[in-house]
Amino acid sequence: MLKQIKNSFEISKSNIPLLVAALFIDIIFVFIVFSSSALVFEDVGKNIYGISELFQEYNEKITDDLNAAQNVRAVLSDIPDFTLYYQNILKSIVIWFLTLYVLTSFFKGLNWSISAYLVKKKSFFKYYFRFFGVNILWFFISALLFFLSIQLSLKRVGSFVPVMSQNTIGIIILILFIIMIYFALISYGLLLETGILKSIRKCFVIGVKEWKNNLKMFGVVLGSLVLGFGLFYFIVNIHVLAGFLFGFVILLPLFYFLRIFIIESVQNG
Repeated sequence: MLKQIKNSFEISKSNIPLLVAALFIDIIFVFIVFSSSALVFEDVGKNIYGISELFQEYNEKITDDLNAAQNVRAVLSDIPDFTLYYQNILKSIVIWFLTLYVLTSFFKGLNWSISAYLVKKKSFFKYYFRFFGVNILWFFISALLFFLSIQLSLKRVGSFVPVMSQNTIGIIILILFIIMIYFALISYGLLLETGILKSIRKCFVIGVKEWKNNLKMFGVVLGSLVLGFGLFYFIVNIHVLAGFLFGFVILLPLFYFLRIFIIESVQNG
């Protein structure tokens, strides 16, 4: 693992113009994602507020009618306004995921392709289009996890005796999401040498069979990101400008290094 870290560091500083290009691509990506997400979640927030109002309005009226075969969620599902609010939320989330998929594949695909090119000087565009393809699976799984969390949360709200707390639901979804990221990163490393479908198939095989080496790689990535974002949050709370400076000087180059490190580890680990 130390060898991969050293090699990744050497590769990272081998081409300064590509490093600078990758930093600006990340900046553009973050700006566009935050701007588009703000618009989508503003609409989501309005509909969530509408649902909360319905809960308050109908709560007292339906309490006496509830029985073992009927719960709050079932009652509210028959209310047109609830269905409308809920469908609007689903539509907004679908639009958000599709937008996020396109933006991530386009901008992050450029940066991952730059990293792949630096590691083995392979075709830039071949990796780039493969990145678009493999992300269809990972974003589909991400969407399923997101909607699963919504369904579990609604079921919890509509139950007198919730089986799981909201914190438990959050922890379960987070664990599943981290597992998905683990296999996704391996697939990104495999794209350098294999096609989309083969990379997807091999990422699960390698992720399970060679779990010791891959967990070390994933631990370095996850630990670096947790430490980096933790420091960023701490510094931003002290001084906003200093926090953004830290993000530009430390965090963005860290992303650049970690992309190279992941590809180097999967290819030569």
